[in-house]
Amino acid sequence: MRHLVLLSSLVLLAACQNGRRSEPMTANDAGDLDARVAAVVSCIDAQWVPVEFKTPSCSYLPPQDGFLPANEAYAVLWMQSAYESEAVISSIYGAAGMQLDQALAAPGHALATSELDHPSERKPPAIIVDIDETIVDNDAFNARGLAKRFIQFDEGYFDCWGAEQKARGYPAAVRLLRDAEAKGATVFYVTNRRENQRTPVVETLRREGFPVRADGANVVFRNFGGTNDDGSREKGPRRQCVASQFRVAMMFGDNLGDFVDHVHQRPEQRRALATKEGADSHWGRTWFMLPNPVYGSWLAVMQGFRADGQTPGSDRERNLESWADPQLPDAETGTVQESFESERTPQ
Repeated sequence: MRHLVLLSSLVLLAACQNGRRSEPMTANDAGDLDARVAAVVSCIDAQWVPVEFKTPSCSYLPPQDGFLPANEAYAVLWMQSAYESEAVISSIYGAAGMQLDQALAAPGHALATSELDHPSERKPPAIIVDIDETIVDNDAFNARGLAKRFIQFDEGYFDCWGAEQKARGYPAAVRLLRDAEAKGATVFYVTNRRENQRTPVVETLRREGFPVRADGANVVFRNFGGTNDDGSREKGPRRQCVASQFRVAMMFGDNLGDFVDHVHQRPEQRRALATKEGADSHWGRTWFMLPNPVYGSWLAVMQGFRADGQTPGSDRERNLESWADPQLPDAETGTVQESFESERTPQ
């Protein structure tokens, strides 16, 4: 009888151990989190582009080669001052928080279809987030550029802004990412800022309360996989480096390129690309897009193409207008609309 009890106990213990092995691995029970993060860094370093960035004096001003479109003021003001902007951001992170437990427990990667090259089994979960206008607020920088009437983004000037460390974290983003870390997820900050911005960026994230590793290794910059000496802006290879060691459970961004690569196409082609990459099954579940009407690949696309198919000219505002004009209703006699149309008609 004693032998039978002992045998039954051994069978039960083996069953429990087998069941335990089938559970998804988390950062807490993996025991090798540091090694996994180091492997991600090594993956990135393997395709690193050595670059010597020129550090601006931060006393200069970018060339003023024109004026911003008038609607730019509306976009900047909405981001900086409108309560609606705060409400949208809080709503997005609140909705993500409701999906967090399910996303951390579900199998499979929350990656674009073309990036599903790595198995997700037995890997701890990770969350990939963009930084600027996704978890931190650079509205003061955008407003400064508007006040100085800059027509185009200047990276050196943005480096100066970064050194000031005046960006502020979205409180809802801080809460979500801290909660995710407490539940066993590792957060990777995948940004297109340049490596020379590492110190101010990492210090800003820490000051605002975001979960950043002591060595800052989970903050990933741009000089990666590029064919030029400025690094590639495509984030796909960096996402795949994370996926080689972690199961990507969620992603956050303010630009389509934060989720898929090759987004610099005409608007209708971008929609088709997103559909092909499985975006429809991810939005609101594992992918979360933050609003950014001020800048991004969407604007570069509309400045670089024309709705009428003509070759885009150097006047970027005219290129933008080509997308808006077809949407204007026909003018009616005696209306303000007609007067507006007549003023725009070449003589």
